[in-house]
Amino acid sequence: MKKYLLSAVLSIVVLVSCKKSSNTNSGNCAITETNLQGSYKVTDATYQSPNSSPAIPEVDVYSNPLFSSYFPACKKDDITSLNAGNSYVYSDAGVTCTPNDSTSGTWKLNADTLIITSGGTSDSAIVSSFNCSTAIVVHGNVFSQGDQLKITFTKQ
Repeated sequence: MKKYLLSAVLSIVVLVSCKKSSNTNSGNCAITETNLQGSYKVTDATYQSPNSSPAIPEVDVYSNPLFSSYFPACKKDDITSLNAGNSYVYSDAGVTCTPNDSTSGTWKLNADTLIITSGGTSDSAIVSSFNCSTAIVVHGNVFSQGDQLKITFTKQ
């Protein structure tokens, strides 16, 4: 369930569009619930665990074949939609995974923290950057304390 929720969180963080607000970032687009509404696809992902022994530097987990179990072909065409009214839909689009990973639930934004709830379980990630078409979402403590999974979402 956490794997599906992580996919949803990553997808939802991408829902940022351009609009002025007090909650801005280095991408120069306000991170607001209204601006986040839209449909996104994951286009890149990196992982690092600086506190592990040995430390794991930032590595590409999206296109590197060694990590294909985390981002198989059937996930690379999936769409995450953050809708008005705070509903979200993660669609197992194009090449379908077995089992189908489609899910839905609710989402909300608390400052720059995106919170996704599905099946009674909530997960969160930080929207660290947004430039009106691309959002970078950081999910911490994925596998170990202090690690980070950075996912790039591109608006469709």
